[in-house]
Amino acid sequence: MWARTGRIRSGGASRMWTTDAVADWIESLGIRPGGLVDVELVTVGGPGMWWPDMPDRVCVVELTTSAGLFGEEGRFDTVEFRLSVRGPQGDPVTADREAERMALVADRLILEATTSIELADGTYLVSVDRPWSRPVPADRGRDGGRITYQTSYVARIHD
Repeated sequence: MWARTGRIRSGGASRMWTTDAVADWIESLGIRPGGLVDVELVTVGGPGMWWPDMPDRVCVVELTTSAGLFGEEGRFDTVEFRLSVRGPQGDPVTADREAERMALVADRLILEATTSIELADGTYLVSVDRPWSRPVPADRGRDGGRITYQTSYVARIHD
């Protein structure tokens, strides 16, 4: 129900960054099937929402709450999103190393991405920062022996 199926473009009257707009930008960095980080990209509607059982290698994008930029709320905005990268099944040590490697490559692609650019939905990406630590293992409970790494990012956008 929440999984991405192909490229979904944001549209409508508001040009604020939606989950799909964030995912489109992430895809453009090479975090996609056949990309530098070879994973299926999935968006979910909020924390705890549905994650697909398959494929093993998946990157989940979720919008989270963040403080806006006061005084310019609506023209400039701050969007926080969580990126979770789940690795393959298999030997726990090998699976953990692969999940961590994918998450760290995705982290570098996001943090080193070109900013001050116009995005496909008409917003301008001003900057992207990681306010917390590098990607760390996340407790996903029983997930078929697969390991998930996650961290959050703050993007500043201009409408």
